Amino acid sequence: MQLGFFTMQPHLAIDVPGHGKVVVDISYGGTFYAFLSAEQLGLDVCSSKTRDLVSAASAVTEAVKKQVKLHNPESEDLAFLYGTILTDGKDAFSEEPTTNICVFADEQV
Repeated sequence: MQLGFFTMQPHLAIDVPGHGKVVVDISYGGTFYAFLSAEQLGLDVCSSKTRDLVSAASAVTEAVKKQVKLHNPESEDLAFLYGTILTDGKDAFSEEPTTNICVFADEQV
C-alpha cells in the first residue's frame, strides 16, 4: 500500500499555549503536517517577521504532538507530526497565487 497526499483530520481544534484555540488540518504527503492560516495566530505570512512565524508554527507543532494521536497504516514509525505550514488563508485550489511558510524538523524553514 502506498499513501498519497490526503487530509487525515480536517478542522481540528487545538489549544496552543500563548495563542489560544486554533483550527488546523492534519494532512499527509510523505509525512504529517498541520496546516492553518497565520491569521489565526495574529500573524501575516507576507509581512510578519520570519522569527515570529517560526515561533508560532513551532508552538502549533508542539501542541498538536501533545493533543493528537496520529496513525500511519503503512508504518507506525511514520506516525508523527513533522511540522506546521502557515498559509495566507487563501483557497489553495483557486487560480489566485497563495503564500505559505513551512516550519519543520528543528525549526527549519
